[in-house]
Amino acid sequence: MYLWYETTDTTSDKTSKQHTIFHPVDRTMSSQQLKRSTEKAPHTEPGVAEDQGLSPTSLEASADDDTHQRRQSNIKGKTPTGLGAEPLNIVILGASFGGLSCAHHFLDYTITKLRTTSTAPNYRLIIISPSTHIYWNIGAPRALVGPGLIKHEDAFIPIEPGFHRHRGHQFTIIQGECKTMDKDARTVTVELIGSTAQRRCSQVTKRLSKATSPVSPAESNNPKIQTISYHALIMCTGSSAHSDLLSLHGPHLNTIGALNAFHSKVEGAKSIVVCGGGCSGVETAGQLATFLNYSSHFPVRRQIKNPKKIFLITGSDRCLPLLKPKVRQKAEKMLKNLGVEIKHNIRVTGVKEEFDLTGQSKLELSDDTEMITDLYIPCTGVGPNSQYAPASLRDGRDYILTNGETMRVDAAGPRTYCIGDVASYSHNYVLDVYAAVPVVMHNLLNDLIAHELRLASPYGGNQEKIDALTDEIYVQRHVDSQLCPISRFGGVGILMDKSIPRYMVHRLKGHDYRVCKANNVVVNGGNPYAIKTAMGNKYEAAMSVWNPENVTDVAESIGIASLNREVVEHLARDVEFRLSEVLNEALKFMRHAKRTTLTTQDISQALRLLDVEPLYGYESTRPLRFGEASIGPGQPLFYVEDEEADLEKLINAPLPKVPREISFTGHWLAVEGVQPSIPQNPTPAQGQAEMAARGPSGNSTLAALSGNDNQNVRPPIKHVLSKELQLYFDRVAPAIMDPSNEDYRNAAFASLKTDTGIHQLVPYFVQFVADKVTHNLKSIFTLTSSMQLVAALLENQSLYMAPYVPSIVPSVLTCLIGKHLGSSADKLSTHFALRDFSASLLSSIARRYGPSSSTLKPRIARSCLSAFLDKSKTFGTHYGALLGLTFIAGGTGVRSLILPNLNAYDTVLKTGLEDENAGKKDQAEHVVQAIFRALSTLEEDAVLVGMSATSQNGHPEGEALKERLIESLGEVMGQRVYESGRQGLINAVLEKDLAV
Repeated sequence: MYLWYETTDTTSDKTSKQHTIFHPVDRTMSSQQLKRSTEKAPHTEPGVAEDQGLSPTSLEASADDDTHQRRQSNIKGKTPTGLGAEPLNIVILGASFGGLSCAHHFLDYTITKLRTTSTAPNYRLIIISPSTHIYWNIGAPRALVGPGLIKHEDAFIPIEPGFHRHRGHQFTIIQGECKTMDKDARTVTVELIGSTAQRRCSQVTKRLSKATSPVSPAESNNPKIQTISYHALIMCTGSSAHSDLLSLHGPHLNTIGALNAFHSKVEGAKSIVVCGGGCSGVETAGQLATFLNYSSHFPVRRQIKNPKKIFLITGSDRCLPLLKPKVRQKAEKMLKNLGVEIKHNIRVTGVKEEFDLTGQSKLELSDDTEMITDLYIPCTGVGPNSQYAPASLRDGRDYILTNGETMRVDAAGPRTYCIGDVASYSHNYVLDVYAAVPVVMHNLLNDLIAHELRLASPYGGNQEKIDALTDEIYVQRHVDSQLCPISRFGGVGILMDKSIPRYMVHRLKGHDYRVCKANNVVVNGGNPYAIKTAMGNKYEAAMSVWNPENVTDVAESIGIASLNREVVEHLARDVEFRLSEVLNEALKFMRHAKRTTLTTQDISQALRLLDVEPLYGYESTRPLRFGEASIGPGQPLFYVEDEEADLEKLINAPLPKVPREISFTGHWLAVEGVQPSIPQNPTPAQGQAEMAARGPSGNSTLAALSGNDNQNVRPPIKHVLSKELQLYFDRVAPAIMDPSNEDYRNAAFASLKTDTGIHQLVPYFVQFVADKVTHNLKSIFTLTSSMQLVAALLENQSLYMAPYVPSIVPSVLTCLIGKHLGSSADKLSTHFALRDFSASLLSSIARRYGPSSSTLKPRIARSCLSAFLDKSKTFGTHYGALLGLTFIAGGTGVRSLILPNLNAYDTVLKTGLEDENAGKKDQAEHVVQAIFRALSTLEEDAVLVGMSATSQNGHPEGEALKERLIESLGEVMGQRVYESGRQGLINAVLEKDLAV
């Protein structure tokens, strides 16, 4: 393995980067490098000893050396930097959920915001963990049952490959166990595991003198025991279960060995005892009974001939004591149905493992009885991994005393933090870990920046900037969420303090124990129960109900062989959102019908309301009941159960009466034009009633013939505006278009933005805008006022504008990409200002109403792209089209729509810039600026995906770089981008495979 370290030398006027590659064979530096590093060792400025982590003992021991170094530094006038300056260590203890999330957050976001001053130090991230793999202990209750249920390669994920994308940063992963922590010297003592850990620790060790450097690891005589100093420390060591099967105890190979040994004993075991009535104990007992004692679970659960006896011992009078009574009772009932024998109010006081030749275990119980079993699994809670911390930092339960708001360990000195199960604030929930990560990393960034500011001005010159740094406060969510799979297809659970049905427990956790999220935890530090949103580095704790595998199955059924995993996850979340939208609307129909059961008719009505074709052939007034079958491992199949018919009732039911035979009779309707008065013919009174008109749908011809057409039928509702609204429209419309009275115009716009009673006037205002735009293309004032009217209507929160968006967009597009706007007397700036305002207005419409209309953004983008590619259009049209594409499609649209066409567009630009007409030349210059603005979005997106904004990224320099830019962008834009000198923009433009 190669370690890549990057250091910045700020001693020269220009910033230069030096790279050092350490090879595993080169375990020590050369004598010249060591001498050069010793000569450039950093000195300590007065007043900043505490901030750098120096202890009083080390200061007194090296007082003479410090005085000598201070004199030399005063002569040189600069603090050594570059390779001579040792980076400050940011140490993370633990590499489980919390440690991985903090490490990725630091390398993705925090490190890019540091080095705010010229004297700021470099930083090195050191991750210390006793295991090179993370154990997916979420699935431990099923993994311990048998080797095929959750494979070892799925349960144990290597950590180091997850950090390959951070190879450009200074960081190292050291396998070792923290033994002691000295909060005064700000060091941790680590027992290294394996030669690789020793080699990596030696590669970041500076062999300077007997005195320990405050910012680098130091060696001891024992190569396995090393002391590493820290500038900042994050403790994420978590907790450990009492059983080797349920959590890591040292390297992951120990846990694999424990699982293999347990699997080898399970087959021959006749009795298994699980101790603990919490979620782990109930899950373990349920999974053992489900997969060991039953051969099938659908359509009928079949038990094997000689089932194993499985006992669950709890120390209280109930299982799952923290959950609601109904949930607890349901869990116990499911366990008893599986054949699990539950013993309440009994504790295991002693265990003698393999007390005889058969290898059985003897359990001593609290009721003075003994119990002999083949296998014993303790699930009696967890204990914090805090043995390394001083006693002054731990509470009565050995959890590390942590500030519940800032996540700092106040008693351990500055820049010391703690999150996760080892911290005193935690309830041992996964959500307590990931909700605290943004708080810890924000406060760490503040503390590191404050240290840099103190280094830049040790006598308090930057105190105002330091005081302006505000901490983020952690607010713990006091809602309970627990999922406890018990049987093959179900379990019990609560989500956000709400009980959920068994099939949701299976869908959310039981079907694969979230193994599909393990890669995201290691590679991105993500929450296994969360979705990363557009909130930057924050995670929203939300569970995905819809399995992405269902999307893959549907895609394969229609001929799409392979879909990108990220696309599948996005589609799954979109399907889940749309299903919830349909169900919410269907529930409204159910409540309006005063029913408590949802039917297929409610779903059909909801689909019609959402403008979706309903499902035909599923009409039923009774509630649908469905069952679940398994077509393979982790592949449930849901089906609708047919209604059972009672044959006995059908046979004994009375037969319906036989209908009478059909008979025909005849009578005279008229005899020589005269209707006879017989019962079969209508009377004259009935005939006159039929001739009368009845409402607007009556036969007017017959009514006129009979003389009954003088009735005045009034409609029940008058579809006219009230006089107040008519007067309002007559006053507001002229005021908006009056250029002589600015106060009236502002008052009219203010009223349109806030008035809550003008919803009936919206279609009239939309038609008013369309008429003004269509017939006044030569008036910049009229067009601008029309766009301001549209903006005011959109800003009014009480108006529902979604139905009128298709009528508004054409008017806005006309003002954006119209060929000739305004007259020749208008200034050029007002012409382009109108297009700028129209582009921002169009962007607001697309952002607000795009999610509800899937075709809105594509239609706008096609219109803008067509206008841009049409060389016969004016530069004003091209300018508006570029703005529209930039605002609507963002960086992705610029890369796929604008960038490939710039080379062909270069001839149009050169013609305009070389034109003798000053007006046309100025318009071409505006287009160049619009293209440059669009390309800048690529630079912003490149920063978001982690591309360096200063390195060359393998691209050429000088004239070769200029030629490459001209080849990609054309002569005009290639020259402009090259002359800008923005390396980040150049990298983003030339990077073809950048995932935006």
